[in-house]
Amino acid sequence: MCSLRPCLLAKRCLGRLQARCYSPGQRLTAQEAGITEFRTPGLEGFPALLKQAPHDFQVHEIAPGGEVLYLTRLWKPEDADGHAEDPSEQPSSCSSDGAPKPAERRHLHFRLYKEGLDTMEAVARLARCVGRSKRSFRFAGTKDRCASTVQRVSCAGLRPEALLRAPRHPEWDPRLRFSDLEQRPYELELGDLAGNRFSVVLRGVPAQVCSDEGRSAVDRCFDALATNGFINYFGEQRFGSQQIHSFQVGAALLAGNYEAALRLI
Repeated sequence: MCSLRPCLLAKRCLGRLQARCYSPGQRLTAQEAGITEFRTPGLEGFPALLKQAPHDFQVHEIAPGGEVLYLTRLWKPEDADGHAEDPSEQPSSCSSDGAPKPAERRHLHFRLYKEGLDTMEAVARLARCVGRSKRSFRFAGTKDRCASTVQRVSCAGLRPEALLRAPRHPEWDPRLRFSDLEQRPYELELGDLAGNRFSVVLRGVPAQVCSDEGRSAVDRCFDALATNGFINYFGEQRFGSQQIHSFQVGAALLAGNYEAALRLI
């Protein structure tokens, strides 16, 4: 009986989605992702607009050593013409005792800035412009779509000059930037970060809330946030892309409806 319960729940979930005529091409809402509850439900809040523009939600990855990542230089396509590879970056063909050894595979590490794209979309667009498979890119974690973000990315075997020429590609997306190119003998792994730093802008706050009388409500909200924290929901981007919502595929698989799962994919 217990083994049937997940299947029954999956069928109910799938039925609700079909009853709403939910299309996989539609953008997932916060309500459909289950983002509906508050940490302090009895607290009087105030209305505001979050993520009205990508620059209103900024995410900077924190490296394992504690460094908050920013772009330190904006490369231009013409920089590729004069870029000569440092001989010291070439892997040695001999070990320290002079014995031959196989050449190490090099991985190009760089900082990637993106806006209005999630990490998978940004990597796919970048891969097309450098003639590589998106599977050859690695990153420590995915970043929000409706945001301006900076994170580390690595790519196996990619030459620095190839990346520097990428903005010349006719399909280059101007919402992408990169900096801090460095070749290393290892690739990034998922989770290879200390965290993220967020800078958030709230817009559309009513004027009365910003008055001397209304400030007390704002202060109470931020005091409660500092004391009690907040519910760390999975964001909408964790449920798949705009074309494919992974929870729908999973519900169809659990319900044994493999044909529907294939159609969703």
